[in-house]
Amino acid sequence: MRILILLVLAVFITNLAYGNFAFGYDSKADTSLTQTQDLLRNKNLRNNAVNSSQSAKDAHQKALNLLKTDENVDKAYNMAAQMMEQIMKEASGDPMKAQEILQKGLADPSGLADRMPAQFKEMLKEVGGSVEGYGNPVNQ
Repeated sequence: MRILILLVLAVFITNLAYGNFAFGYDSKADTSLTQTQDLLRNKNLRNNAVNSSQSAKDAHQKALNLLKTDENVDKAYNMAAQMMEQIMKEASGDPMKAQEILQKGLADPSGLADRMPAQFKEMLKEVGGSVEGYGNPVNQ
């Protein structure tokens, strides 16, 4: 389940942050990252972004189907914001490098998760346990 949740987070980042939010790093790098994290963490901003694009709507619905509750989805978006920060640090603010890291993370989600902070890993474990408690038929 941990791997699937990471894949969902990667979709959140690509569809919401990169797709809908004109995300780019320039002289306003810190502001761009903060705005992107706000978009992911703030339910009203996020809902506006989700409703502005069919691909974002689809990603959000898939996340809800997988994660079972709005609370889990909110936690997943928070985790995506944390993941975005870590990826941008590793990429030294370069959006092309960030995209490359994200693509490698899709191929090796466990490796990407291992590079995340302890708080992220704890939340991942919590959400994964919650979803498994619903008897989700999806395999790891």
